[in-house]
Amino acid sequence: MALPLYKRLIVLRLLPSLFLSQVTIELCSSHVAVITTAAGFKQRVIDQQFLALNSQDDIFGQLATVFTKLKLQKNSLVKVVLASEFVRYLALPAYHISISAAEKNAYARAAYREVYGNLVDLWQIQCDDAAPNKTTIVVAIDQKFITHLTAIAEKHGLELMSVQPKLMLIFNQFKHELKSGDVYFCVVDSNRLLFAYLKNGHWQSLRSLVLEADWQAQLASLAKREQLLTEHLTDKKLMIYAPSSYSAVLPVIDGWTVKYIGLNSINKADKNYSMLEVA
Repeated sequence: MALPLYKRLIVLRLLPSLFLSQVTIELCSSHVAVITTAAGFKQRVIDQQFLALNSQDDIFGQLATVFTKLKLQKNSLVKVVLASEFVRYLALPAYHISISAAEKNAYARAAYREVYGNLVDLWQIQCDDAAPNKTTIVVAIDQKFITHLTAIAEKHGLELMSVQPKLMLIFNQFKHELKSGDVYFCVVDSNRLLFAYLKNGHWQSLRSLVLEADWQAQLASLAKREQLLTEHLTDKKLMIYAPSSYSAVLPVIDGWTVKYIGLNSINKADKNYSMLEVA
């Protein structure tokens, strides 16, 4: 029996991937960044392409054009990394009883429904594997979006291996810097600003906001508001991942230690391909 789409997307085909080139695509409404790595044990980059998109046009039509221009090897494995504008995040409060994955998914879907109504029926929802006494991060992606991506890949003889929110890749790459004590974590991602609070590496809250032109002032305002709610916390730490703004001056916030993370393993001038350090 064929596996459902979401099951097929998350199966890792390790052995075949050794003999096939792999394509990682970062997709947002303003651009597509494509990195192709050679087959084999070493992830050697053999091609990089960046294409600015007209946000008023059909993003899938433009993506199909990109695939046509790339002339990729047939059966190449494709990983799509989604900017946060295509993802709806939810921090599901901790529950103190053991429940199944299906029950957790239903719990998350009900929580989304309270905000978005019946739109949730059109979404694919995935929960992380947090313990019952920990906050669970949930992501929801429009099922039609994934269906379109799959169709485009199949038309070009490619295999869609995974569709992942960029936030989760960033977190997995830098979680060692977020694992001790109370840490606030900000991601400046395309046209969204993500603001999270973690305690000893575990998610406590996550907010997704429209990115303002002066995101430093926006972030400082968020931090000051958070300070009023968490007066018991001292020596607050704020880690910022902002690959498109690595040269921007960090906001100065009284009572906070603020620093950038990331962009150490790639050429900082090549910020269009920041996903090289997280994908």
